[in-house]
Amino acid sequence: MDNINNASAGANGWDGQICQSIWYAFKYLKEMKLINVELHEDIELESENGVKLIQSKVSQTPSQRKPSHNSHFIDGLNSLHNKNSDKYTELIYSTNIYFPVNTMNLFLHNSSKGYSDLDESIKTKIRTKTNLRDVNKLIIRNIPFDGETEDEKAQEMINQIRNILDEIRVPHSNGVAKEMMNEWHRKMFFLASQKGNKAGFPKSDFVWSIVSAVLRENLSFSDLEKLLDKLESQANEYDVLNTIQIDYDRIHDTILSDYKVIIEVITKYTEFIQDNPSLRGFERDAEFTKHYTKDFASKYLDDVIEEDFGEVTANIFVYKIIQKRHHLKRIKEVLNYDKV
Repeated sequence: MDNINNASAGANGWDGQICQSIWYAFKYLKEMKLINVELHEDIELESENGVKLIQSKVSQTPSQRKPSHNSHFIDGLNSLHNKNSDKYTELIYSTNIYFPVNTMNLFLHNSSKGYSDLDESIKTKIRTKTNLRDVNKLIIRNIPFDGETEDEKAQEMINQIRNILDEIRVPHSNGVAKEMMNEWHRKMFFLASQKGNKAGFPKSDFVWSIVSAVLRENLSFSDLEKLLDKLESQANEYDVLNTIQIDYDRIHDTILSDYKVIIEVITKYTEFIQDNPSLRGFERDAEFTKHYTKDFASKYLDDVIEEDFGEVTANIFVYKIIQKRHHLKRIKEVLNYDKV
């Protein structure tokens, strides 16, 4: 039974470490350059303001007072001390435990404290029970990770992703945030769990996951029919539209990782507006789509889409990029990222 409990606690700890990594990535996404994650080890986040070394400790019973939580705290700070170097500007002990030193509840919901904010009794414990001496770098942060279901456990991470999406003004942000949380959990867990592998993710990976989510939002059935009618396409039956959507997903997954595609479409669209000042609204967008798509498809999509509906699918892809251009601009502005 103890082996089962230990295995369960270990799995919970790995899961919590990955979830905390996602939380930190989106918390500091505006300034982040790179985040490195290695299971059973530390999280390292490189940002415009320095490098954060994060020791993650996650408990199955975060709200209880347990001697083991005190041991986790001491071991965590010793680990931070052992790996500390001049390159680190912050040493973060990151936990879901509300009583990390088994004496008092240090935290409100999702909060952090620096060394100077701690009670004298806790400072004394740090000085006498741990090796950590570079205390001015120390931050102790609580990130809730508790509940009966995976969604309950991950709620704080979902909230952090949603905060970014809301700032960008992405519709249906809660549902999109859940999908992104699941996507990043799978990706980080798989790479970080490979033997001897430290999974490094640059800022661009997180930004483009948001771009991908924005462009995956389906056009309404009526908008799609309206566009196809304007393009004089015969692809207006429900079963044909489903086939197009499958093709669209294939295009999306194959070429969207190349930001140059997005930039090219928006640049050509801007030039088209300047050359055709009399066109407005839907008429302008549909005319641009019809005018530009053939060149776009021949350049990027020859080996990607099915021949029968290839041009129609490419039309939809180009149209959605220009329809979402304001969101793409917000991503650039909010996340301080010049490649959108």
